[in-house]
Amino acid sequence: PLRSSIGTAFVVACCPREMALWRAVAVAHAVVAVTGQPLPKLSIVKNSTTVSGFSYGGDMAIQAHVAWSATIKGVCAFAAQPIYCAVQRFTRETQISPTSSQARGVPFCDGCDPGFTLAFDHCRQTPRVVDVGKLPDWPRRNCGHPFRPNCLDDVINMYKSRVYIQSGTADTHTPVDAVANTFAWYATMLARPATDIKYQTAPSGTPHRRIGSTV
Repeated sequence: PLRSSIGTAFVVACCPREMALWRAVAVAHAVVAVTGQPLPKLSIVKNSTTVSGFSYGGDMAIQAHVAWSATIKGVCAFAAQPIYCAVQRFTRETQISPTSSQARGVPFCDGCDPGFTLAFDHCRQTPRVVDVGKLPDWPRRNCGHPFRPNCLDDVINMYKSRVYIQSGTADTHTPVDAVANTFAWYATMLARPATDIKYQTAPSGTPHRRIGSTV
């Protein structure tokens, strides 16, 4: 986060350009650490900070929203999945060996038997097995009730957030059903989902780039 005396700005990475920005931010913080000179103050209006992201950057945007909900008051998530979905096992899912190539990037599984894990991106690949009802209570399961210090911000801060979610009808990497689960999850987290969430499907999907191929 970029902190100022009046707020915090977040930039979520998903692509090379955003990654370059993250590196620039890291360099700026390194300079501060070495020189002791503070970063310049930013013209950020308190309680109006939002965060946005596309695909895995959208996942990060949602994670940031949950983690710092006292500061972040809105999110735009394009082709994103709900928080914690990536490591949550659902009833109808098949467990796999952690040595499987499909398990790359899933070192932990909540609900798996000992010695098993889940396929990477299972919430995107098999969205119809996702039980969204298992996800809303994860912050309190993780941080207690009331929330213990130095954990996530209390989810009550999310109740009045504004959320924009979009999926692409031709997106084969993050299909419409997967993004619909994100919408359903947010609908349980906000006090006024009918007015504070806008969910749209684009007539075509922006192609995602997987490692080594384009889909």
